[in-house]
Amino acid sequence: MATEQKEEFTNVLETAAIPIDLRKSEVVFGAAEYVFFEVFTHWMLMYFFRFEKRSFIELAAIHTVSLPFIGGLGAFVEFPHEMGYEAPWGDIIADGAKGVPAVFTAQYLVNTALKGLHAPSIKFKEVLTTVAAKILSRVLVSGGWYALPPFFRDTLDVLDAAFAKQFMASRLKSDKAHDPYVPARQ
Repeated sequence: MATEQKEEFTNVLETAAIPIDLRKSEVVFGAAEYVFFEVFTHWMLMYFFRFEKRSFIELAAIHTVSLPFIGGLGAFVEFPHEMGYEAPWGDIIADGAKGVPAVFTAQYLVNTALKGLHAPSIKFKEVLTTVAAKILSRVLVSGGWYALPPFFRDTLDVLDAAFAKQFMASRLKSDKAHDPYVPARQ
C-alpha cells in the first residue's frame, strides 16, 4: 500500500517534469509565448469586465506554474487533436478547456506560496475569467496561426508535443485513450 502511494506520487512528478525540458530553447520560447498569450487574454478579460485586477507578475506566475500540469491533469478526456492549432474550432475550444484544471491547480499553488496554507476562496468572477482566458487564448492563437512567423509556430508545436507526452504518461487517462500517431493494439 505504501509503495503504491509512493509510486503514484512519483508518477505525478515524472509526468509533470520530464516532458518540459527547459534545457531546450524551443521549449523555453514556446512556454514564454504560451504564457504571454494566456496572461494577456486573462488581463484583458479582467480589464474589459472591470473585475478585480491581478498584476501581470501574479498572472504570469499562475500560468507558468500550470505548464507542467496541463497534459497530465487534462488526461481524463480524449487526446489533444493531432492538428494542434490548425484543428477545427470545436477541437480548439476543447483543447483549451483541457488546461483549466491545471490553471486552477497552479492558482492554488501560487496563492499558497504567497499567503501560506489556506482554504481557497472561490469567486465566480475569478473562475469565469480563468476559464474564459484559458479557452480564448487558444482560440486567439489559432485565429492568428498563419500570421505568426514560422519560429513562433514551431515553438508552440514543440510545447504541444510536450503536453502530449504528459498526457500519455498520465494515469488519469482512460483506457481507451491512445496516441493517435501509434496504432491502437487489437
